[in-house]
Amino acid sequence: MKAPLTPQVKELVLTVMEGLRCPRAVTVALMLRNDMWQDLMNLDLRPDQYSDAASYRRAACATKLLSKLSARVDGLDPQKAAWDR
Repeated sequence: MKAPLTPQVKELVLTVMEGLRCPRAVTVALMLRNDMWQDLMNLDLRPDQYSDAASYRRAACATKLLSKLSARVDGLDPQKAAWDR
């Protein structure tokens, strides 16, 4: 599968993840580096798993940064996911 991001955009996203300095950003960066696109797009974010607003905000930024990526990822059907929600 062709990667949905150009190398330059991928580096930019990795830089953002580094700046967020949170466990979720590390997870996203690892998934991105290993081209785990389906897992990356299926990441779940639950506010009740965070002890404070700042931690949740960083995790939300890391999780949702690529959520509106308009690229085709094998194994994902965004239209079906939208209807299911």
